[in-house]
Amino acid sequence: ERLEKEKRDREEQERLEKIGKRETRRQEREEQERLEKEKRDREEQEKKRRDKKEKNNLKRRDKKEKNKKDWKKKREIEKNEKDWKKRDKKEKNKKDWKKKSEIG
Repeated sequence: ERLEKEKRDREEQERLEKIGKRETRRQEREEQERLEKEKRDREEQEKKRRDKKEKNNLKRRDKKEKNKKDWKKKREIEKNEKDWKKRDKKEKNKKDWKKKSEIG
């Protein structure tokens, strides 16, 4: 009877150890899954942050390019206007000279 009791106790102990090992493995697996999920989430957040930063950089660069083009266009227009004014002034002076020389 003592041997039977020891055998039952040993079997019970082995059963509990198996359950304990299973529980431990389950906990380790859950912990591993949790860590992997956190890593994925961090990577996803980092990717979103990088994408947003890149998008803003592109926007800023496009805006800078547009401003540069607008500025060049404006300068070109001003230069042309100045050139036309010079030409007009020369033409007027020519005409005035002609009139003066005709009169004189």
